[in-house]
Amino acid sequence: NKELSDKYCSRFVAEGLIKSALCASTLGFALSLISAIVSLSTGTKLIWLSALLFLAADAVGIPLFYYAKFRPKTMQMANRLDRSGLQERVVTMLELADEQTTLAEMQRSDTEKQLEASNPKRVKIIIPVSQIVWLLATALVSLSLNVFAAFYSGCRHDWGDWIVTQPATCVSAGQEVRFCKKEPSHFEKRPIAVNDAHDWADWAVSVPAKADEYGEETRICKNCSDHIERRKIFPS
Repeated sequence: NKELSDKYCSRFVAEGLIKSALCASTLGFALSLISAIVSLSTGTKLIWLSALLFLAADAVGIPLFYYAKFRPKTMQMANRLDRSGLQERVVTMLELADEQTTLAEMQRSDTEKQLEASNPKRVKIIIPVSQIVWLLATALVSLSLNVFAAFYSGCRHDWGDWIVTQPATCVSAGQEVRFCKKEPSHFEKRPIAVNDAHDWADWAVSVPAKADEYGEETRICKNCSDHIERRKIFPS
């Protein structure tokens, strides 16, 4: 009886499709999570890729999981129907399907009457709790990380060379800066320590040389008059 078979089979098909959708969505969220991790590690906005991977996993995964794993098989359906109160009638009917004896005909007729009198909704759709837990866990982590990645303003900096913006002198520290090649508005500064880079004035004669005596000339740092250099002038 095809009509009777279809009436019960639709319950098992619905169960298989729901399980397939849960597995495919879990896979989609897992792929989306990987995309979010890559987005955060590279500083690239990949929210579109996360959405695309999730949709692709559902589109491909649902039929794949259904036909590979969750498509209901005849004997499995028979066992489930018998456990709903038919006391092995359906399994026995399948085992006697090729027999044309009077006993087999009576058994098939009795089973069909029991199935017609029974409500298909007595066959409960069973979804393992573990599937739901895995889906919720991957969904929570994936969505949280993707939202964070979508609004995260960080950048995996690719720094250029340091550029001196203020040279250090003998009395004051200097400064140099470098810019991110990806995002020029991101930059870093660092000080240049005080050093011996004096800005000397010209040499000036402080003691003129004589015929038999050395003279002296000096120069003074323009930044700090306490820094003075002296050198001899040979007798003329």
